[in-house]
Amino acid sequence: MPKTPTHYTRAEAEQKLRELSNDEIDKATFYSEQVAALSRGAYDPRDLLNEACVRTLDGSRRWKRSLRGPEHLFGVMRSVQNSWLKRDKRAGVGHKRLVDSVESDEEAVVAEWPLEQMVELHEQAESLLASRKLDLVEKCVLSGFVEGLDPKAILESCRITANRYVDTLLSLSTKLSSDTGDKS
Repeated sequence: MPKTPTHYTRAEAEQKLRELSNDEIDKATFYSEQVAALSRGAYDPRDLLNEACVRTLDGSRRWKRSLRGPEHLFGVMRSVQNSWLKRDKRAGVGHKRLVDSVESDEEAVVAEWPLEQMVELHEQAESLLASRKLDLVEKCVLSGFVEGLDPKAILESCRITANRYVDTLLSLSTKLSSDTGDKS
């Protein structure tokens, strides 16, 4: 029995990109803004998203069949951002990533939170916000996240510390996992 391919062919990936719905494009755009926020404005979200599409179309980034469009593009954008940061560092370009320019250990905790773990949280945000399972801080953090605020803005808006922010994200992830039946 032939093995099912794990990745789309270049032609299939091109077709999948053409078939993205408006909602999927909005999600991918949101993710590009979140990835760009990690670079403190060094990269334009549109450039990251465009480069992710180019790398998908030229075959340099293969698309796993298990991923939906926005999630695939998110992963490629993170990779693009990291490669651009390394390139710029080698070239001596003067901008700094958020994690390189934090003023305290507390800020570093916020800066190092991986966005990959928040993809599903964003997708389930409306149902979580509507539930009675969230406290005021959790609602504030989740609302800020959905609005696309960067971690510093969420800290200020919710009047919480970076450690409380990370604890809240962990709590939200746990609540999401229990709602979706995920045991991981």
